[in-house]
Formats: sequence, C-alpha cells, structure tokens
Amino acid sequence: LGHRLISAGGRIRMNRAVQCTHLKIWRLWNLLHTEIFRRAIPWSRLILTDSNVPDDLNTSKAEQMRAGLAGLFFLSFFVAALQLIPLYVPLAVTVLVIVVNRELLSLFYARKGVIFALGGLLFHQVYYVYSATSFVAVAAETSLRKLTGNATP
Repeated sequence: LGHRLISAGGRIRMNRAVQCTHLKIWRLWNLLHTEIFRRAIPWSRLILTDSNVPDDLNTSKAEQMRAGLAGLFFLSFFVAALQLIPLYVPLAVTVLVIVVNRELLSLFYARKGVIFALGGLLFHQVYYVYSATSFVAVAAETSLRKLTGNATP
C-alpha cells in the first residue's frame, strides 16, 4: 500500500508517538511461515516490479552485505563441522557479524541483556538468510516467467 501511495505521488508521514502491540502468539514455525510467505516473498515481488532494488531500509547496500555475511556465517559453521576449514574461520566470521551489527546488538543488549542480545542477533542472521533466499527465488521465478512468456506469478 505504501509503495503504491508513493508511486501515485502521495506521502507517508510517520508519527513515532503512536504505538501498538501485535496481539499474536508467535511460535517459531508460524513466525517463519508468516515472515517468508506473507512478507519476504510479496516484498521481493514488489521490489522486482520496479526492476531496480531501492537503496533504503532493508534493501540498502549495507543490508545486502549483511545478508551475504549471514549466509557466510552459517555456511562457515557447516563447512567447519565437516572439518573442511579450521574453526577459526567461522569464529572470525562471527566477530565480523558482531561488528557490522553492533548497533542492533547494542539495542538488544540495552533492552534485555546479553542472552537476549546474542539470541536476537542469531535470529537476525536467520532473517537475513530467509529474506535473501526469498528474493533470489522470486528473482529466478520472475526471470523464468519472462523467458516462458508467463508474466503473472
């Protein structure tokens, strides 16, 4: 809706004083399902309708870099578990993840302490991976549809 409003020449104004609470009971699987199928995939489709990725919010170059780093984070632990690389590699990637996400980590720490901060940062890496994977899948789907002449998802 916001994208269509702005495209039509409208403006969106934010009022930070307005607060709300989501009255949901989140479980891991319904949270992931909602995040992937109700947010990441539709958002990716919306972005790709413009044929350029906006450089703001969760699509900025910095966020794209963090998403790639999150993939490297999980991949490095997997490859280290197979004993194909030394353990210091995923540990170095972990330090890099902490450094590039220090503002978010600081916010989590200030709100609920060290355990929450580390858990929140770890889940945020999962967010990056499913968001980036969703975007790549939608981009591939879009390209395939264009090649086959079937433009509607």
